[in-house]
Amino acid sequence: MQRGQATAEETHQLTNLERIVCVYDLMMKRTVEQVGEWTPGNGAVTDADVNHLIERVQSVEAGHAATIRDALTAAARQANLVCEQTHDRIRWHWRDYL
Repeated sequence: MQRGQATAEETHQLTNLERIVCVYDLMMKRTVEQVGEWTPGNGAVTDADVNHLIERVQSVEAGHAATIRDALTAAARQANLVCEQTHDRIRWHWRDYL
């Protein structure tokens, strides 16, 4: 890939592996649970809350910011990363754990 010779399938496989490793690290460190709770500004969960979670995770994780963003966005889109709002609080957590 570094020489621009990777196929689209090879690139997809590597990107997917990077996401899997990132999610595994975040789960094992319980990063989402540690930084994924706050009082929402407007009282409702929005797409901006996904971005806020990503920013919070990126601020405490040493991983590549784009990989973290990609992994968390994909996990939220696939409902593997769940956002709940209770008692005026937003709380993110993983649907299942490894």
